[in-house]
Amino acid sequence: MREKLEMTISVIALVAMAAIPWPLAAGQGAAAPSLEEQLQAQYKLTRIAVDANGPTIIEPGTVLTIQKGGILGVPPTGLACAAKYQDGTLHSPNGVCANMAKQTSRIFETGEKVYATKIEVKPKNERVTVRIVAFDSSNGNNPPTFY
Repeated sequence: MREKLEMTISVIALVAMAAIPWPLAAGQGAAAPSLEEQLQAQYKLTRIAVDANGPTIIEPGTVLTIQKGGILGVPPTGLACAAKYQDGTLHSPNGVCANMAKQTSRIFETGEKVYATKIEVKPKNERVTVRIVAFDSSNGNNPPTFY
């Protein structure tokens, strides 16, 4: 009789397990993190503030190293000229933007250290935007400037 009871309980437990939808059992609606959340978890963003001496890093984040030259650096208060990386090639900003900013801009060089200040993912546009800033204090320039 006891064997029959144990077998009945085992069969009931097995049927109950089969009846539970596994996605619900696995996490009760826990969604996988978005690409933006994954990137922000991997790369700590740098926080910047402006004081009487100009911009300053108030909370440093992950230090990145420029791997391909061609990114145009502009002052934080200036016109943003975005470079585009596509199909393994870094495309410099368009000529109009670069010409408008040429008096106050410079090209980041390979090996230069920068911080990420913003990461934005737009799946509909298939675009990931990373805003970076270079503080010359991290690159040894004096007097310090920032782009």
